[in-house]
Amino acid sequence: RAGEGGGSGGSGGDEDIVPLAEEVLAAIERDARALAASVATVVDSLRGSLDTSACDTVAHLDVHLEAAQTVHGAARTAVREASGLVSEVMRVSQEATRLTALATQVRETRRALEQFEHVANRHLPPTTSLFAGFRV
Repeated sequence: RAGEGGGSGGSGGDEDIVPLAEEVLAAIERDARALAASVATVVDSLRGSLDTSACDTVAHLDVHLEAAQTVHGAARTAVREASGLVSEVMRVSQEATRLTALATQVRETRRALEQFEHVANRHLPPTTSLFAGFRV
């Protein structure tokens, strides 16, 4: 704009515009630099927050993994012990079945013995008992 104005050079209005434009440009440049510095600070702050968040996430996942592994181990142990307990209960149940059968045989043998004793005692004289003093 300094060259405009008819070329008479005597008017001082055009010369006043150039320093004003330079001052405005300098102010804009200062503000732009300040804004760029602020943006850089915000970006650095966000980068730091993101790094912190990422580290916290990794730490959280590590804790979660450790907890999951602990629960998994405890569950495996519980299942193994429960399986052993079931096996032992089945074994005891089989033994109880055998004992029940044996107890039934003992009762039947006792009844047969009592019947035999009763028949034998009926056929012997009263002073001589086949099983006198013998009790099962």
